[in-house]
Amino acid sequence: YLEIRNSGTQATSIIDQLDPKFGIVKFYIKKEQEETLFKPYVVVDSMPRPVLLNPDKSISGTAILVYGSHGLVFNSVGQYKIKATYNGLVDKPNEEIQSNVVEVNIRAPQNEQEEDQTNLIMEEPEAALFIQLGGGYQFKNGIKRLTELASKYPESDLAGYANVALGMNYSKDFKDFQRGEVIKADKEKSLSYLKNATEKNVDGIF
Repeated sequence: YLEIRNSGTQATSIIDQLDPKFGIVKFYIKKEQEETLFKPYVVVDSMPRPVLLNPDKSISGTAILVYGSHGLVFNSVGQYKIKATYNGLVDKPNEEIQSNVVEVNIRAPQNEQEEDQTNLIMEEPEAALFIQLGGGYQFKNGIKRLTELASKYPESDLAGYANVALGMNYSKDFKDFQRGEVIKADKEKSLSYLKNATEKNVDGIF
């Protein structure tokens, strides 16, 4: 979860495109002594979108850090430290603002059921990429794994995130340029998955 607040006394023009795919916000993830720059799997080339941020006001956004251009982000158990930099001050394009540091603890599966759930995602890169991008009909193996996860372990937290990704995927049309066709959105299936996700109390990013 990202928040930028103007703690000064004058309005400031900033860029509010906070998703890492725009390149305005960069994430650094450190485990033990090794720090890695999160490189998004998809990069968007777009025109900056300035907004005026008044004193004591803030803007917020979210970033999903599951799968980047180097693969899975949190691929082993242990403590990770995450910080971000923001380079979106319109009047000071060379100034970089540092965020606070957030600690994330990745634990090992506690039983066979949790291990099976974890393997359904970690052993198939398409599943993690599907979650990262919020869908993609081309990821057939990922859809298969997440559908299995959602149906086999409906009460689990991971099933909640699978339901969200599947629900978002089926909520929109998909243009298949290889076949020259459009797969129409399936709103009924989408709502079914999203309803399941809501009932599982999936965290507020969704």
